[in-house]
Amino acid sequence: MKVIIISVEDAGVLTRSWCALEAYLALVEGGPGYLTDIYAHYEGAVRRLTDGLIAADETRVSRKATRDAYFPFQVVWRALDFALRDTKASVDADRENILAHVKLQAGGEVSIDNTVRARYFVAALFAVVEAEDGAALVSSGMEALRRSVLPRLVLSDAIVEVHAHTLMRSLPSSVVELRLPGVGIGGKGPQILSTFLASSTALRVLDLSNNQIGSAGAAGLCEGLAANTTLTTLSLDFNAIGAAAAVGLGEGLAANATLTTLRLQGDQISDAGAVGLGEGLA
Repeated sequence: MKVIIISVEDAGVLTRSWCALEAYLALVEGGPGYLTDIYAHYEGAVRRLTDGLIAADETRVSRKATRDAYFPFQVVWRALDFALRDTKASVDADRENILAHVKLQAGGEVSIDNTVRARYFVAALFAVVEAEDGAALVSSGMEALRRSVLPRLVLSDAIVEVHAHTLMRSLPSSVVELRLPGVGIGGKGPQILSTFLASSTALRVLDLSNNQIGSAGAAGLCEGLAANTTLTTLSLDFNAIGAAAAVGLGEGLAANATLTTLRLQGDQISDAGAVGLGEGLA
């Protein structure tokens, strides 16, 4: 199911109660089966932030990055202050009914407020980091992410390593699909993700391709992979992973009963690494 949120340049859609309810139904109640794209008319053209990749991207995250760069980010700034209680409706009773409905659900207003903020924040993270007041925006955005129930997180640009680490430490337990190709998670990134993997009861897809985590980074993931009971797809393409690390991955995955797809394209695992990996996966 795909839900489209249409914003104008001043993000007026975020001030309307009915629009907020639609966002809530898609982002909070809908779960991972819903995709939420954000459209805006800007400078005579339609711009969009897609929830993950689309068919035209042909699995290339760089294409999404190029498309996202044209989105009017003033919409994002407004979204970081979103609060359901501040929205309005033409009929006051409608607003009160919407507030009452959300209040009865798990997390209530706090859940929708933080999830809407986090959805926009993650979609435009690269622009947020580069903004003049980026430090404050990143801080508030990461807090919203931590308290959100986002099911999907896809980044399409490299960001400063310290922000990548903060983002990984801020992941909500609700994340089912996490794609961070080429983000620049650094040598410590896999260890941070290993902790998340060990505790996650929702994550199904993890893409860390093209991060050059190396053998040490791959080894850092092993403990989390051994403890995880939900992951089905792991992509580690083009990460300079060697034979010894491949054997270690095999040992970590030997205790994992859910993984069905492991990608290591462009790594240097050699025949010995492939044998060790196969023994662990057997």
